[in-house]
Amino acid sequence: MSDLLRSALFAASMALLPAVSWADTSGCRPLPQDFVLCAQGTEWETARLETLTDGVFFESTELWLEVFTLPEDYPVDASLDAILDLIEIEFTMETEAEGLEAPVTVSRDRFRTEYLDVAALTNRVAMEPGEIESFVTMVAEADGRRITISIDPGEDVPPEHLFDATRAIVELIRPASGG
Repeated sequence: MSDLLRSALFAASMALLPAVSWADTSGCRPLPQDFVLCAQGTEWETARLETLTDGVFFESTELWLEVFTLPEDYPVDASLDAILDLIEIEFTMETEAEGLEAPVTVSRDRFRTEYLDVAALTNRVAMEPGEIESFVTMVAEADGRRITISIDPGEDVPPEHLFDATRAIVELIRPASGG
């Protein structure tokens, strides 16, 4: 079993543990838009955190996790699927501007965690000839607030494994307060 798959399975198993109560988010790590990552007992609890202007970046031993606020020019009343469409268009334009082939959409999914409504997009991109990488980008919403969540493995990982790892991490995200 690869280290990445082992990490994904561990994160998934941790997501099934009882949730931290709303009142007790003291051990959680802050995210944009008054969300938190409650990752006690996972590799994300001690992952290196870098605060950016419009989001945060975590680096674990295997993955990079980025959580951002939505760009201000996105329509506030748009559905999660419509926002994902905009993100997909921008990603395609960026890859083509870099001289790369357009990303291939592997899947689009909708799901609900205990705290979030989520729309997810899994893409594969040929970074260089013979070098393909998978990316998962998610738009999550709770209490009228929205964030984007993306995972970069830094190497090719089967898309379904990357999606499972990303979903396990999303299970650890919740609003810091009730609204």
